[in-house]
Amino acid sequence: MEIFEACGYHPEIGIKVLRQKTLITIVYKELYGNVFDMHDLVEEMGHHIVRGEHPMNPRKHTRVWKREEIKEMCFEDATMENDKTEALRYSLSPSEGNDLSSRFCKIVSNMKKLRWIDVTMYDVKSDEWPTFLSNELQYIRWTGYIASPFPDTFHPLRLGVLILRETQQKELWKGCMHLPHLKVLHLQGMKKLKSTPNFNGLPHLQNLKDGEIPFGIGELSNLKELDLSGNAFSLLDFSISQLPCLKVLKLSKCFMLNELPDLPSSLVFLNANQWMPFTTNLANDGERILQSMLEGEAIANGSLILLLLGLQIPMGFTPPLLRSKRYTLQIPENWRDDFSGFLMCAVLNDFIISRDDFKIIVKQASSGVSFEDDLVWEDSDGKGNTLVWYVSFDLLRDTAWWNQTYKSLYFEITIGKCSGFGVKLVEKKNRSGLMETSKKNSYDHTPLFKIEYDKASDAIMISSLVHYYD
Repeated sequence: MEIFEACGYHPEIGIKVLRQKTLITIVYKELYGNVFDMHDLVEEMGHHIVRGEHPMNPRKHTRVWKREEIKEMCFEDATMENDKTEALRYSLSPSEGNDLSSRFCKIVSNMKKLRWIDVTMYDVKSDEWPTFLSNELQYIRWTGYIASPFPDTFHPLRLGVLILRETQQKELWKGCMHLPHLKVLHLQGMKKLKSTPNFNGLPHLQNLKDGEIPFGIGELSNLKELDLSGNAFSLLDFSISQLPCLKVLKLSKCFMLNELPDLPSSLVFLNANQWMPFTTNLANDGERILQSMLEGEAIANGSLILLLLGLQIPMGFTPPLLRSKRYTLQIPENWRDDFSGFLMCAVLNDFIISRDDFKIIVKQASSGVSFEDDLVWEDSDGKGNTLVWYVSFDLLRDTAWWNQTYKSLYFEITIGKCSGFGVKLVEKKNRSGLMETSKKNSYDHTPLFKIEYDKASDAIMISSLVHYYD
């Protein structure tokens, strides 16, 4: 989606139209998640549109992605200016040699109208690097970029996405770069980078993934997603609560992190999971963090996900968790009026989970009591991680399941491993205030869950839409 947005398209509307006309479908593929798919004939038609007038001359194609054609371009006159290519994707391997990588950098330098580029150059060495990058660029994903910094003539005012991985750069640019449309900035594995860039020229940055706490981050008032995973800091030396639009915060693998400051009311997703248990204040701060998120916009926006080191939340959960993957919840007659949603809590067996590792089914219970073999969960060693999902009733009102009468509900984790599981209702805090907030934020929503209704079983299936780790 970020690719379309960076290039000036409106994907939510456009994709809906294409699906309605059956020109594309969305399918799930392992390791990649949901991806776009299309009929072979539609794909061939697209290829023909790009290559039709000049099938044997890739320099005149607006989009170039075939390895053979890119290699052919590399061994032609490297000084020839290219004003046709707008999109380029290529992956170089060390076995292809330094000569090819040098030639490739030369042809990129001559692409004056390039708007989109996706390049991988793992462990590739080169005597050349791009001396020029198109100022028309709107999307850049480059693994192994070797030049430092970017060329002085590079001022891509329309750039929306910049993703750099494993590059050799010591700095991205000199001084302050004015990028008024940049919304996504990911810097990963950049071991030679001396400091993060100056953020004063990035007024609309919404998604930031960085290897360290960036200087001036507290000034990014439009920031919606912040990923600081894998850092060695013990404290966050800036006030997260001063980021009024922040919705997603990822702090996984921050082994030395001791505590979190006050969180912004906008936050709906927090991952502070660890791969191995550490004795920190963070492990004993789960209840405060959860209550802070429940008092914010998470209830109004309809959902919340919290992945956290420690077992403080499940130990204080009422009614108690069961040593099971299923749970029966008795509900009062006024549950739709006096409560705002379901809060589900699971004690994880594994320290690493993916988006597709947990799915929960909800349906009418055959009885109002739990199964006899389901024992109350008890903490054995004080170590572990907790996963909390909050699903608002607002997300269920459009399903046929919602209008039926229930005295008890049956919840079951159909996919996923856990040693304890529990569910409870969340009371409404302020009915009038909640309704006003809900209307205000209805167009600024971060969807966390996919909810499907199965008519045959009269059940709903809840699954996550977000990646816990990138």
